[in-house]
Amino acid sequence: MRISGSTAPPAGIAAGALGDLAGQRAAFDRAAAVHRERGTGQIPMLHHEQMGMSLVESHQYDAGWPMLTEALERARAAELPLIEFDLLSDFGRGWSLRGDHYQAREQFEQALEIATRFPGENLEAKARDRLGRTLLALGRPEEARTHWQRAVVLYRQVADPAADEVQDQLDGLAARS
Repeated sequence: MRISGSTAPPAGIAAGALGDLAGQRAAFDRAAAVHRERGTGQIPMLHHEQMGMSLVESHQYDAGWPMLTEALERARAAELPLIEFDLLSDFGRGWSLRGDHYQAREQFEQALEIATRFPGENLEAKARDRLGRTLLALGRPEEARTHWQRAVVLYRQVADPAADEVQDQLDGLAARS
């Protein structure tokens, strides 16, 4: 089956989710080839993000990090802070998956810095939730609690059901104390 350039990233993501790492890489390589054939030059930033994160989630870090890094550099150069937020969050999730919670914390802190500039997007709650999880993994429950408490408030302001999940994290933390 021939995969077009526009469907290659979703096909690669699906293959990775199914554990077909060779199929995943083949689909992503096909996407890059199609963009070269069409003379479009660079792979679109969104595809870079999707492909990079899919590879990282499949524990193919050496292949995924460069794609995420390129997408992040392009987002910064184009002054696209909301995409930068997403990419920093992706990096944080990736470092967490790899077990490097110190690196994850750095990425989530940078994402939080961006999030606070865009209060209408409710990104701050997401960043604080992720940062809280990372801080707990680092053995810093009081700092996690502080971020989660703020996340719950922010989630509840917009009736986001994620508030209940974060509240459960807080309740579990209180039960351990």
